[in-house]
Amino acid sequence: SDAVCTFAAIDGDPRWVAPIREGLRDWPMHPTLPRPLMDQDAWGNEEMNTTGTYNMCTHFALACWRAGHLLGDDALKAKAEFILDRYTFPGERDGVWPYRPGNFPSHHYDMYLKWQLARLLLTGAPRWTQDAAFLARLRRGIDANLRLYAKLENGERLFWDWTHSPAATHPANAARHGCIQLETLLAAVLHIDAGYLEPLTQTLRG
Repeated sequence: SDAVCTFAAIDGDPRWVAPIREGLRDWPMHPTLPRPLMDQDAWGNEEMNTTGTYNMCTHFALACWRAGHLLGDDALKAKAEFILDRYTFPGERDGVWPYRPGNFPSHHYDMYLKWQLARLLLTGAPRWTQDAAFLARLRRGIDANLRLYAKLENGERLFWDWTHSPAATHPANAARHGCIQLETLLAAVLHIDAGYLEPLTQTLRG
């Protein structure tokens, strides 16, 4: 759904999004938790007891908000903001989100989540670009990414992958995570602080 929103935004025609409107709006929510019901991207039998991954639920909220923005559908945007306000945002701890509620650190899923929040900012909608609390939260998140998940060598900033080890990260995986950070940092340069241009340039070199 989010990919269709990207295509519609590039093409400039919101009609591409119309076929997914009903499915997003009617997608079932958890009966007691403010998150959508879905495959939780879990391994083994973890899906039997997980309470929902922040990354996947935020990705769903991103699709709902972008589709609602393109179609002028307030119900879809309200559904997205319900998930974000009640589920995603409370999970932050000093700019970091775990894999799911509890002590489950996972830096690459944390980076994915902030990428999704940055893409909300890149819609250019005043709802996000003029929300001081949202901008401050994204700033904390990006600063945590730069501080915790990257190394700077000879002017090149390299991000490491799910191995949790810079030495064990394959260059292709580092490049993939770096590309995600480029879009995140671009949103920061445009809407938070032009000072993020330097780490953006370092990431591009990397």
